[in-house]
Amino acid sequence: MSAEVSAFLEDLTENLAAIEQALVQLEEAPQSTEYLHEVFRAAHTIKGNAAMMNLTNLVALGHAVETALQEVLAGGVTLTRDSIGLFTECRSVMAAIGQALKKGSDPNAIPIRELTDRIQVLLLETGQREAKESSAEMERELTVTLHISRSELAPSVRAFLAETRLAEFGTILRKEPGDDALESPQFAASDRQLLFVLKTSSDAAEIRENLNIDLIENVAIAEGSTTAASAQAQARSAIAAAKVADAPADIAAPASDTVRLSVRTLDQLLNLTGELVITNSGLQHLADEFAQFHLPAEESIKLTDKSREIFRVAAEIQAIVMKARMLPIEHVFSRFKRFVRDYADKSGKALRLEITGAETELDKRVIDEMVKPLTHLIRNALDHGVELPDERIAQGKTAEATLRIAAAQSGSSILISVEDDGRGLNRRKIVERALAKGLVSAERVDSLTDAEVQDFIFMPGFSTKEAADDISGRGFGMDIVRDSIRKLSGDLQITSIEGQGTRMVVKLPLTLAILTALTFRVRNDIFAAPLNSIEESLRVPAGSVVRVQGRESLHVRDEVIPFIRLDRALGYPAIEDSGEHVHVILAEINRHRVAISIDEFLKKQELVVKSLGEHYRHVPGIAGVSMLGDSDIIFIVDLEEIVQMHRSRGHMPTRESAQAKNSDRRTESENDMQSIGIEAIEVEQKAAEARPMTPIIDINDKEFVRNWIAQSNKTAVQGIQMLTGISTIAVKKSKGSRLKAEKSHEATRKILDRINDIILIHLPMLPAAGAIDLVLGRDAAEKMSQILFSAAGIAHEGEFDPSPLLEITNILGSAYTNTLTFLTEKSVEPATPSLLATPEAIRGLIDERLASPRSELLVIENQFRIGDEDIEIGLMIYLTGN
Repeated sequence: MSAEVSAFLEDLTENLAAIEQALVQLEEAPQSTEYLHEVFRAAHTIKGNAAMMNLTNLVALGHAVETALQEVLAGGVTLTRDSIGLFTECRSVMAAIGQALKKGSDPNAIPIRELTDRIQVLLLETGQREAKESSAEMERELTVTLHISRSELAPSVRAFLAETRLAEFGTILRKEPGDDALESPQFAASDRQLLFVLKTSSDAAEIRENLNIDLIENVAIAEGSTTAASAQAQARSAIAAAKVADAPADIAAPASDTVRLSVRTLDQLLNLTGELVITNSGLQHLADEFAQFHLPAEESIKLTDKSREIFRVAAEIQAIVMKARMLPIEHVFSRFKRFVRDYADKSGKALRLEITGAETELDKRVIDEMVKPLTHLIRNALDHGVELPDERIAQGKTAEATLRIAAAQSGSSILISVEDDGRGLNRRKIVERALAKGLVSAERVDSLTDAEVQDFIFMPGFSTKEAADDISGRGFGMDIVRDSIRKLSGDLQITSIEGQGTRMVVKLPLTLAILTALTFRVRNDIFAAPLNSIEESLRVPAGSVVRVQGRESLHVRDEVIPFIRLDRALGYPAIEDSGEHVHVILAEINRHRVAISIDEFLKKQELVVKSLGEHYRHVPGIAGVSMLGDSDIIFIVDLEEIVQMHRSRGHMPTRESAQAKNSDRRTESENDMQSIGIEAIEVEQKAAEARPMTPIIDINDKEFVRNWIAQSNKTAVQGIQMLTGISTIAVKKSKGSRLKAEKSHEATRKILDRINDIILIHLPMLPAAGAIDLVLGRDAAEKMSQILFSAAGIAHEGEFDPSPLLEITNILGSAYTNTLTFLTEKSVEPATPSLLATPEAIRGLIDERLASPRSELLVIENQFRIGDEDIEIGLMIYLTGN
């Protein structure tokens, strides 16, 4: 995208936002000329910019909107709800033209004729109505004022032409100034205003149209006879508005000391400032060392003072950049006014929208990312929560429902709430749907807590609505909402009272650029976890960690909590624990407490977060990286993904087992916590056996599977090109076979026939129970490994080393899971791969597969052309998830 197109799209977005906000205000105050002028100025700017970009349809639509607005401002057209709706549709089409330009398609192909015709009908109907009214009236006097452009070298000639046109409509009773004055230098140097008093029965719109003469400007028509001075006063506001509209954007804008910067520029500036802070910390470290061993005391003090001065300046710059990234959340809230109004019109529900805290400021990136999740929450509140007027009256409520959207700052976080006074969550319906979907057993229903019932609405595909429409009911939304909020390091809490309403509260950090975290050590590496996700940190006796049915749990304060060793979860080699105490982080993930062990607590720190995926690749369990002053790298862990990885390996109870454990805990003696843990696991095992498995996708949808494979291979090729630096990489052949569950074991057994000739890499899929197994012949594996060693600049000789193949696994696994997430809108991610290079290891996996329930299977045979080598990589994708 060229810089010119990018600048045009930025201006278009800004002006369309101004039009939308002004139209929303006009619905509440249709007589306000301020908002009319706002729409007019924005439409005029769009038209002018579009002309420079040769967007003919956008120019024509902008001109039609301008014409209609001129009539509204002149009083020729009455602003109604229908006409505001027409202008809103025009704005939407303008936005669509911009999107077409952004995507590279033909923006002039977007039709506008239907809208321009409707605008013309609006103007004609008004003109005909006024013509009928005026024809029934007697002749009246009109005062016509106009200006002759300074570009006109002979103003008297242009004045004569205007006078001739006016004479066609009636009798000119007076003209100011006179003919002699028109020839004078004084008139040429003045504002060149002319005044005519015209006796006529014609309507004002027709006269104005007839005065549409080149170099004739600012035509104003008023009832009655007046003097030039009073006419000038009456026309002053219209003239000023017209001058603003006709001026170029840079001239029309008021004098300002602001400039426009992209968010990317601010991000870069913030990153550089963060690096300055880090570098200065290193300088301070060196200053301390020099003070101890080298420099005299006086020189050491000077160096320390300068280091502190640099730190102070860097901190101020950082604060300014952070402030520049903040915007009022009104930018999000304002768009919901029209959304709620349109929904009320369509549904027949009476709605009142209350907005508070719109001035609360939030990071620009957080605001952009929150638009869709908030839209989902509001849509669900309106569609599922709010009742029809008759239903509300029957329940003793007012016919009009209230939807409240609020924002408020709470420490370093912001709270956004969406609250309605409608039905509330219907426990019976939710439980019935959960039973139908196999999410809970009938024996567990009566013991479910309200919080556990509410959790079901976040399951993919879950909806209590009987039939889908264009608002909701398809079962997609709330799971995506929660995932989106968690990606922003946020949290979503729901409180509901059946029959009274529901309140949903989103807690978000004010900014994503700076993270307040707890740092700690695992082995010889430094890690950090967001402080807002940690309940507490503990140092407990090693004996508090107990093993129950093969699973480790932490017994603390009469509570048994699932226990995760972070080093094992991240793939460190296992070592024997010899310490007397264990350092533990307690966190609440998806309303369930977990204990995560680390080696050593360090301190609380504010970190400048950088994406690992942008500079390297996604690493399971790692959300990002940062750096300390001494150049040590800090890895920021994703606690939720760590729990998912741990659960996928069978070390933690699933959702139902956790619910069963909670139920058992309520009914058993609190003095026997270890036995409760045992009973919980037994319940979990029985529930897992009874729980039906559901496929991630419909394997019989041939078109979907074909599309998934093609897009995944395209993404994989790009990843391998980046990894190896070889541009001549392509998929030479690709073949996919779909196997139903009853035939999957047969295909899995065939691997045993060539167990001595293959390398297998096992890649679990999260959060589902599916997996991707990569199968390579040993010859292909050795070729691929050598290509990767060469790409890394390593001269590898000697015995075959398959370890580089994990990189190819990560690329292929990410390509297939990311594409699946995009196509299904279900979060599917690759976990940590396991390399199985010996027949014994492969046989162990196959035996485990054969002992497990049958699963639908997709077998893909890909032949990649990498440089001069043909390498065959087989994928066996097990498609069954929880």
